[in-house]
Order: sequence, then C-alpha cells, then structure tokens
Amino acid sequence: MAPLLGRDEEVARLQARIDEVADGTTRVVVLRAPGGMGKSRLLDEVGALAEDRGMLTAIGRAVPADAATPFGLLAAALRSLPREGIKALLDGAVSRLLAAHEVHAGALAAADDLADLARALGGLVVLLDDVQWADEASLTAVRRAVDRPWDAPLLLALAARPVPSTPALDSLVDPRSRIADVLDLAPLSPDRVDQLATARLGRPPADELRHLVAGMGGNPFLVLALVDAHAAAPVPLPTPSAVPVPVPAAGPGPGPDRSAALPARWLGPFVAGVLRDLSPDARAVVEACTLHDLSIPVAAHLLDRPEAAVRAAVDQALAAGLVRSGPSGLQPVHDLIREAVLDGIPAATVTSLHGALARVLAERGADPDVLAPHRIAAATAADPASVHAVRTMGVELLERRPALALLLLERAVALGDHDAGPHHLRALMLTGRLDEATAAGEALRAREDMAADGRTGRREHVAGELRGRLRESARGCADAAVLLPPGPDRALVRADQAVANLFAGQVTEAEDLAAEVRTGGEGTGAPATAQALGVQLMATSLRGDEATADRVLDELRTASRQMAADGVIIALPDLIEAMVRVWRHQVDAAGRALDRAQVRIGAAGLGWALPMLHAVRAELLLLRGQPEHAAVEASAGADLAATLGSPLGAALSLAQRSH
Repeated sequence: MAPLLGRDEEVARLQARIDEVADGTTRVVVLRAPGGMGKSRLLDEVGALAEDRGMLTAIGRAVPADAATPFGLLAAALRSLPREGIKALLDGAVSRLLAAHEVHAGALAAADDLADLARALGGLVVLLDDVQWADEASLTAVRRAVDRPWDAPLLLALAARPVPSTPALDSLVDPRSRIADVLDLAPLSPDRVDQLATARLGRPPADELRHLVAGMGGNPFLVLALVDAHAAAPVPLPTPSAVPVPVPAAGPGPGPDRSAALPARWLGPFVAGVLRDLSPDARAVVEACTLHDLSIPVAAHLLDRPEAAVRAAVDQALAAGLVRSGPSGLQPVHDLIREAVLDGIPAATVTSLHGALARVLAERGADPDVLAPHRIAAATAADPASVHAVRTMGVELLERRPALALLLLERAVALGDHDAGPHHLRALMLTGRLDEATAAGEALRAREDMAADGRTGRREHVAGELRGRLRESARGCADAAVLLPPGPDRALVRADQAVANLFAGQVTEAEDLAAEVRTGGEGTGAPATAQALGVQLMATSLRGDEATADRVLDELRTASRQMAADGVIIALPDLIEAMVRVWRHQVDAAGRALDRAQVRIGAAGLGWALPMLHAVRAELLLLRGQPEHAAVEASAGADLAATLGSPLGAALSLAQRSH
C-alpha cells in the first residue's frame, strides 16, 4: 500500500468522526475529488482506524453497471461482513433490502437495519467507493440513516468524483442540508509528490522522472502509475515538453471533474502496452474483471479453462499491476485503470462480454441483483434472444423483486419487446409509480384496440400494403436512375430497383434488371454487383432452379470476399443466403448465415440492415416452430425500419409480423 502523504488534516477529521461513532453517533462522510486523487486510499485508512477501535467494516465498490440494481451497492457491502453471530440479522437485512417494492420505503427499512446491525456489532463502518456510479436507492438509504430520530454507532464513508453526479448524491453533499461531512481532496504539494515518488522507488527520482511526476497535477495515483511505468517502460513515456500545466487545487463545493484535465494521456497507451505483453488468458481476465469482480471459479467457467490454468493467468495479471485481489475477487487497481482498459475494447465486444458473464453467472446460480446488470447491458435489438432473456428474468422477479423487475422490463420495452408491455405495467403499479403506470396502460389499450380493429382481413391488407410499398420504392429507384449519370451510383440504384421488384412479386422483371446491372458496362461497382447477384440468387431459388442458384451463390460469396479485401463490409450476401436457406428449409445453414450477417452488421455499424436481419430471422423462427419469438423479431424489425426510414425493411418486417 502506498504511503499516505499530505493528508494529515483529512485523517484527523476522519479520526474525529470515528470517535463520535464509537460514542454512539451516526455520521456520514463524503470524500470528493477527481479520479486518482487518493479517495480509495483514504477509505482504506478509515477502515484501519475503525478496526483499531474494534469496529467491523463493510466494503462496497460501485461500477457503472451497478446503477441498474436498486440497493445493489449497499447489499454488496453488507455481504462483505463476517456472518458469525449476526447471520440471521444480516440475511434479513439483505433480503428486505433487495425485496423492497419502493425506493423510499426500502431506504427507511435499510436505515433501520443498518442501525440494528451497528448496535449488535458495537459499531459498524460502511465504506462505499466510486459512488458516482451507485444506484440511487443505496444513496437514499445512506441519507435516511442520518435522518432517523435515534443514533447508532454507525459511520458511512463514501468516495465520489465531482461528476457524474446524481440527485441522491447531490442531496448528501449539499452544504445547506448538513447531512454529510464533505472532504474535498486537494492535489498533493510538489514536496509531497517528490516524497511519494521516492517512497515508491526506494530512492530519490532522477531529474527527468522528477520533472515528469511534477507534471501529474499532484494526483497520487498518476504519480505512482508514472513511476511504475518508468520502471517497466513498455511504451514511450511523455517528454517533459508534452507535460501539461498542473491542475489547480480543487475548491469547495461540486465542480467539474478534473480527471479529464489531468495529464493522463499516456495512461491509455501504457495500459494497452501492458495488455499486449500478457497472455490471451491473462488479458481476458483483466478485461472481464473491469465489468465484474472475478473469482477463480467464475474466471475458469468464463474462459472454459481448468482452474490451474486460470490461476496462472490471474498471477500474470496481478504481476502486471493492473488488477488486485479484492474482497469479492479480482478487480482493477483503480477506476482510471478500469476506464483505460474499457476504452481499448470495442463497444460490441463489451456487450458480448456482458452476455458471457450473464451466461456464466446464471449457470452458477448468481443472485438476481448480481446477474441483472449484465443481462441488461448485453441486450440489444439486434439480438432478440438477449431481449427475451431480459423480459423472462423480469417476469420471474416481478412478485419477489418488483424494483429490479421494473428495470429489466423497462429495458425489454425500450428494445421493442411488445410482449413485455403488460408485465412492465404491473411492475410500475407494484413499485408505486402510478402516473407512469396510467400512461403505460393507455398506450397498451391503444395498441390492443388497433390490433382488434385490424384482425379482420389483416393478411390481405398487409399483403396489399407490402406490394404497394415495394412498387412505390421500385418506381422511385427508376426515377432516380434516370437522373444519375452512368457509373456505380446509378448501378446501385438500379440494383435497389431490382430488389424492390423481386419482393413485389415481379420476379422476371427483377431478374432481367439484375442481369442488366451486371453486364451494363457502365462502371458497375462491387456493391451493385453483389446486390444484383443476390437478386439473381433469390429469383432462381424461387423458380426452383437450385443448380443455377448454387452457382450464383458461389459468385456472390466471391464478390463479398473481394469487397472485404478492399475494406468494404456488407451484410447483404449473408442475409440473402440465409433467406434462401430458409426457403429450402435448411435450418442450420440459415442460422449460420444469419450469425455471419449479424457479426458484419455489428462490426461495420450497418444499421440499415437491421430490419432485414429481423425479418429473415422471423422466417427462420417460424420454420423452427417458434411463432411467439418470430412475432417479437418481426415487431422489432418493423419498429427499426420505421425509425431508420427503410421501406424495404419495413415491408418485409410487416409481412413477417402479419403471420
């Protein structure tokens, strides 16, 4: 542990609060400063001082996903307490906390339980780190603990950045409320910075390193990280001329988070350099523990490796200095390291990692409040199975954990899952959000009325609307082609026209037009060629000419590979292949083609293709005998098509939904 330098005044104030708590008084302290300024180190000091007075310490650390679980942070802290002698009291407190129907009532009950625990233990200290990411319910419970008309030997010590903030956190630190004793941590003085670097090195730093650490804005974490980087030097460190002006001392009261202004530009490349030197397993361990504290068994399950191999990877990750062993498993050594690691991972990969963690935690029987944030973070409109999992979990928890169920069902509804609507309405009612429940109920009734009005002759109506939209789209493409000069743009518009003709039932016209695009000799580009091949593939498949269709499919794959080699990524070939495979009832092959299409769509950000993806997957689900899931897919596709302005996607999804 790094020496605690330059914080004598803060330690004295914390010692005074602990003395007051030991005398039977409830106190709240908030340590506030930008990232890396020593808040977590001071929390460790609070824990040590409390232990010297014979008080037990509960520890919780928030991460961004924690905001998805009401009372999740406080529950995690209580679970860190030893259970000897207070098992029944502790289990009851956690159960009541997580089963609360409404935030304010739950916060009052939590405050009473904290007071009871503090009295039973003869003094309790609750340390909550990084509460800028905490759920509002946990922070509301902290406030209610101070509002109670009786005292208990209870200290709640929180560490937070100035931003992001929340209404509950703002109410705690508001000087007018006098609820919390707020300690704003100023940067270390130059002398203290030099002492810190000397203590870390075991000798005074050389002049060049002294100049570099002097530019770290008095931020203890960055000073120590730079000293460590200077020792390891896996990547070039900043030159003195690149070091920005030191950050001014933090003033009282909330203000902008100066983390972004700190000279940490080298931290991301440094972390990336350390990660590159790790084995794939060790790197995967580091990445996963940025999203969830990782125990050896969970890591072994996640990586599908023997525990012995995972222990070796964990040892390597620990030796690299990016992670540490915490009370609940491996975790980043600091929130700035967490952010640096996550900044180097594509968003789609983070989503997939949340999904993998959700799967592993579910298989290991994790508590719902631990599992739910990963389910929510993994759910995307492009992956209906993930949306279905969120809705299913929400429905299962509706009666036992309505507040958590509400968050799950809100996510499902936001992703276009109409089947979640009635359950979402009930969750709103159970949690006392009656105004929102009224609005949600009116929206549900309106949708049901529209469905009832349209049931008679619905398929005929939808079929006619489908043909009308597609023919209108084809006419628009034809008009645009006339206005464009010969070249790739015109060829692509004519290929679009061929697609519209095909789905409007004009198969011969579509196939002829596709052939003209391919042989037009007007500078046809690769995307237009691929699209024309797709039309020919579907047309020959509809005619039952499978030999020709297979030949065209090979040409389409070749064109797709050539475009990929040129840096042009499209999902259309895989989508068309999937559609043809569905027509042939080749279920497994269709599923593989859809998986490839989804990967391409996600990698290249091809939002326009999502309605098509949903439509084809709906066909596949119907083929598999899953009409309920097919309806979810078709509805999601129609909603996305309306949002994205995709007439073809809208028409296809509308057709699927009508079935």
